[in-house]
Amino acid sequence: MGVVKRAAVVPIGPLDERANAAMRRADHLHVDRRVAVHIARDRPSALATRKWWAHRPHSDWELHLSVGTPVPSTVAAEVRTMISAGFDEVVVVIGFVASSTPERRLEHDHTAECICTAVGRITGAASILVPVGDRCRRSP
Repeated sequence: MGVVKRAAVVPIGPLDERANAAMRRADHLHVDRRVAVHIARDRPSALATRKWWAHRPHSDWELHLSVGTPVPSTVAAEVRTMISAGFDEVVVVIGFVASSTPERRLEHDHTAECICTAVGRITGAASILVPVGDRCRRSP
């Protein structure tokens, strides 16, 4: 078997500790390509993310933006695109709030779990969940 091409995909929503924790974890993976995927609610949110991204020290990362699309299917489409482009393995690294109370668990929208389900159906893809505390906050 030849050289295995690997990629990491990190879905980022709000610019908070979930995104930072997932990207820090993905920085430690031995991959050939790193892509952050931001699914914005609207165009102003996408532009704010692009501005935030320009000031971050992620020299070997790419940022892909999507506006108003469902998160799990958008991440799965990104993974399929990378596999079609010749990557053998794609790892999706997802930051999520590790809720400590039943109330917090109930109010969570379960996006991380839905992404894992969508990605788990793709041959050559896997997910890693990176927990952060209840008090995760937005980056400045």
